Amino acid sequence: MQEKTKGNNPLKIEGLQFIRLLAFILIFLSHSIGKLNILGALGVSIFLVMSGFLMTYNYYDREIKQNVCVFAIKKISTLYPIHIAFMFVAIVKQLIIIAKAQSFTSFFDLLKYIICNVLLIQAWIPKSSYYFSLNAVSWYLSLCFF
Repeated sequence: MQEKTKGNNPLKIEGLQFIRLLAFILIFLSHSIGKLNILGALGVSIFLVMSGFLMTYNYYDREIKQNVCVFAIKKISTLYPIHIAFMFVAIVKQLIIIAKAQSFTSFFDLLKYIICNVLLIQAWIPKSSYYFSLNAVSWYLSLCFF
């Protein structure tokens, strides 16, 4: 394993860049060619495992002088405002669709999805209608929050 490097970048393992590239290509292919969803799931799994490994690798020697929940919230807080902004865009789009269909049940479903997305619990509910609701890529934040 390559040594940790210091400088402008935080501690970094150069050899993992190929694995990141491979995961990116798998995700890109799954989005480009609709029938390859399994590749996207594999790519995301690789990113999640690498994320956990690198967090452990970078913070193992350090003493974290704060509550673990506070630490996690600081990590998530950089992406949460972006999540909320894009969620509002998705809400407007869904409200237009609901208004055209004149469906109250869809409105109540939308309300459930909004609550789950704001609380970042959408990925905890084992139904794709929840974990891909509104801002579909935010399920990653939900996993990080978990």
